[in-house]
Amino acid sequence: MLPVPLGNVHQAMCTGTRYTTVEGTGVPRREYLYSKKTEDACLLVLQQPNEMLFQTAPDGIQKVDMGRDVATGAQTDISRVIVGTMCTAWYDSSKPGSTPGRLVDVSHRRHLGW
Repeated sequence: MLPVPLGNVHQAMCTGTRYTTVEGTGVPRREYLYSKKTEDACLLVLQQPNEMLFQTAPDGIQKVDMGRDVATGAQTDISRVIVGTMCTAWYDSSKPGSTPGRLVDVSHRRHLGW
């Protein structure tokens, strides 16, 4: 979802607008996972014996995530820094911003050494 606030902030900068509209309240939270971390997690799983994998996740599903999240409003703040503009974020709570967040339980991955 980071492309949305980046695009909104970039458009505000290019058009000279002093504010950017953010749909929703900016309160819902989202998790992000860098591609390098995804690679590391895949390699970790591939190096484990099957018995160990099923001990940590009996259903066989290995969830990959960082277990940390960022508020959608903070995404806009981060985007303003990346783009290099200090336009004001205007939150339009009449529009849906996002579905309620959920944090993925990655405790089974920690048992594998993640």
